[in-house]
Amino acid sequence: MTIVSEKLYQNMISFKPDDFNYAQFSAYMGYPPGKAIPAPVKSVLREKLLPHIQASPLYYQYRMSDIVGRNSRTDDVMLDDLFHLKGNLVYRLLKGCTHVIAHLISISGQVVDDITEIYICNAYFNTILQMAADHLRLILTHDIDIPDIRLTRRYAPGYCGWPIVDQSVLLQLLDPAAIGVRYSDSLMLEPVHSVSGIFGLRQHPRISGRMPCHVCTSLTCRVHDDFSQELIFLKGEKDP
Repeated sequence: MTIVSEKLYQNMISFKPDDFNYAQFSAYMGYPPGKAIPAPVKSVLREKLLPHIQASPLYYQYRMSDIVGRNSRTDDVMLDDLFHLKGNLVYRLLKGCTHVIAHLISISGQVVDDITEIYICNAYFNTILQMAADHLRLILTHDIDIPDIRLTRRYAPGYCGWPIVDQSVLLQLLDPAAIGVRYSDSLMLEPVHSVSGIFGLRQHPRISGRMPCHVCTSLTCRVHDDFSQELIFLKGEKDP
């Protein structure tokens, strides 16, 4: 039996206009669930953005590392290549995990010039990134070949109270330049529509992937304390 290769792996994803997740886009625009996308916004989306969806290069890469130890006094999660993921949040999120899959996703391109449409454009690219992250999770789930192995939900620096500066460890595990990603001293990524993150792996019959609001320090997140969504991702099951 095998698991995802521990070498660095990268590839390209291509979506079609019919693949677009309008519900996710609506959420990024800040609309309440069930609210129809206003006609002017839908016009920008369909006339200026979606026609470019197949032409926008979207790259991802990932690498798996073993978790070889934990230090409860310092809240360190120690990986097999001498890197440490630090902090109580990550320590608790990866409780029970045997492996970590670090990943990086990036899309380039700016297809609108009108400053009034930039917000729509950002919501569009964020939607594409989320679609790519969901697609990557499907790829990883397919590639894993260990009985009862489960992926946790995706965690990323900058979300759920995980400091953005901790992105440095993930970038050292990967090769950002190989997919055209650069980063500043403050760990901001370029192209701006680029995200890093991790999946944890556990060998257990069932893993809850609920939002980790119980360990998050953010009080302004739009899903804070919303446990109405199970968000459990099991091999062979759909993500609600």
